[in-house]
Amino acid sequence: MSEKTVGKSIEDSPKRPNVLFAIINSAASDASSAWNQKPKDESVSGSVQDVSLQSGETTVHVRTEGGSMQGWVKFPWTVVGDQIRFGNVQYKIDRGATPGGNQARIWGYVMAGSTGDFSKTGGIQDNQWHDLGGSMSIYLGSFMILIVAIRFDRSGQWDLEGEGAEHVIF
Repeated sequence: MSEKTVGKSIEDSPKRPNVLFAIINSAASDASSAWNQKPKDESVSGSVQDVSLQSGETTVHVRTEGGSMQGWVKFPWTVVGDQIRFGNVQYKIDRGATPGGNQARIWGYVMAGSTGDFSKTGGIQDNQWHDLGGSMSIYLGSFMILIVAIRFDRSGQWDLEGEGAEHVIF
């Protein structure tokens, strides 16, 4: 497994679909407003979690608008000093009854004191856990935002997309 660079700036990151930037802005706004209060109503697209400062695992759930396909990305993390270390990030995609291949595209983006990302092309859609790839460290902040976008693969049809986010407050 490869270790990614700590503390990349947003300008250093590869280009993302425009949808991710809209999610980032929304998630950052939500996390900032949730700093001193718990959400009263959590939506499917994300929630806010209070966690211990040592380690945890946060799963982001993504589904298509009609709910015919869904996926999850598990982010296990550990705080070491002033960094959050991610290792063995995994994804699972359930295509349901939708005919599809195994060419899903998965983007995982993390934001705290710095930013980082995980991505995969050719993601398998068999409702089993698979490695998303690599390990990474980013600088610790007072909260962390985990964002996932998935382009689900469908045979002979337009592919479907979905996105989700989770906010973790330390």
